[in-house]
Amino acid sequence: MSTPDADRLRAIDAVSKEWRQGDCVLGELWFAFGFKPSAPITEEARAAAEGEAEVVEERVRGFVVATQTCDLVRSCRERHFLEVCTLVEMEAAALEEVRLGRRLRYAYLPGVASQRLVADLDRVMTLEKGVLLDWQRTRGCPRPTDAQAFARALARKHSRFAFPDDFVSFVRPLAKRIQEKHKRQSSEGAWLRAMREIRVRVAPRWDAPEVSITFLLLLDVEDEVSALGDIELLLKDWRGLVPATPRFISVGFLLTRLEGMTAMEYIESEALDLEHLSSAQPER
Repeated sequence: MSTPDADRLRAIDAVSKEWRQGDCVLGELWFAFGFKPSAPITEEARAAAEGEAEVVEERVRGFVVATQTCDLVRSCRERHFLEVCTLVEMEAAALEEVRLGRRLRYAYLPGVASQRLVADLDRVMTLEKGVLLDWQRTRGCPRPTDAQAFARALARKHSRFAFPDDFVSFVRPLAKRIQEKHKRQSSEGAWLRAMREIRVRVAPRWDAPEVSITFLLLLDVEDEVSALGDIELLLKDWRGLVPATPRFISVGFLLTRLEGMTAMEYIESEALDLEHLSSAQPER
């Protein structure tokens, strides 16, 4: 004979099978995080510390499911929990940087991009799958390629490369220039918007006393760039921002597309995370 508990678990399993990694829920929702009452960091934590709490509940615009689909669809008797990341609103220029993969803390979700919402991968919460019974599903990744891109963003967030401190200082003028010019209505801004990613490849290795650097400028596959002007004029300016040093003995720029790269070139290079580079180390 069926029991109420058994019926509820079957209902949870049924609704879980409809959800996929990258699906969203929108509305007035609450994100919870713990903190040390004697050493609060955020404004929310400082306010909560006055009441001697150790957990903050913060209202957010929504969540995106970060749990892999294969674990979502498994019975809640075996996989009790799911992970969600908060959705945050961004200005249009910042949203475009997220779409291009230049802010690795965030992930682009085409299904909610019209509301300027992105996934904040730093803010993750674990919930029991039963919450899905009350949630209305919004597809954050309408196409299979969108879902693949979101999965890659999650993987990249946790596997991103920690660039050496001296490189962070070395490249900061270029990173600052890219951030400032990306949204400008200029030839430089147009070229930057045509690049899906900027990657860094070095030889012979990062810890060598002398290192040669190549910036790989990956163009979007679908973009036609013949009308964007002479990129050599742009690259001349960029080279002036990262002149050779006794450690970084040569600096080059290579304009390419994914289909023009070898697998070795891709795996031996690292994505340039502009947000991380602009804030990780103090300017000297």
